[in-house]
Amino acid sequence: GGDNIEGAITYNEENSYFETYGKLYSWFAAMGLPENAPNSPTFNEDDQMVGACPKGWHLPTLAQCKNLGEANLAPMGGYYDGSTSAFGGIDNTLTLWCIDSEKPSGHSNFIYTTVDNCDTPLGPVSTNPNSKMSIRCIHDAQIEAQPDAQ
Repeated sequence: GGDNIEGAITYNEENSYFETYGKLYSWFAAMGLPENAPNSPTFNEDDQMVGACPKGWHLPTLAQCKNLGEANLAPMGGYYDGSTSAFGGIDNTLTLWCIDSEKPSGHSNFIYTTVDNCDTPLGPVSTNPNSKMSIRCIHDAQIEAQPDAQ
């Protein structure tokens, strides 16, 4: 997945990273939009953000991103900083595009969470939409198990 999506690149633009880490996506690419497109992300019938995910899958909420990071369910694929034009964090930092509101309309409603050295999430923080980070798609039928609040 993500092989031919505009705005998606491999870490350091080297194909050798693709199989292990996948690609890093700009906000536009994560939303399934052309670069610098007007803000018009797509939602499924359950109001879940579809973005670049295949049919039957959606982009994660902030809670789902944190669960992925804390459970170490995604490789530490680094990031591309759109402000400094530099790659960083390979093998020790996971950055994921996440959704922080029910029906976001623009990149200001999107955040990423960072997990450094498989530790506690350091995010969320807002970011430059031209920065590139990982996405993880969540199956629409997945039911999140919530621990008892006792």
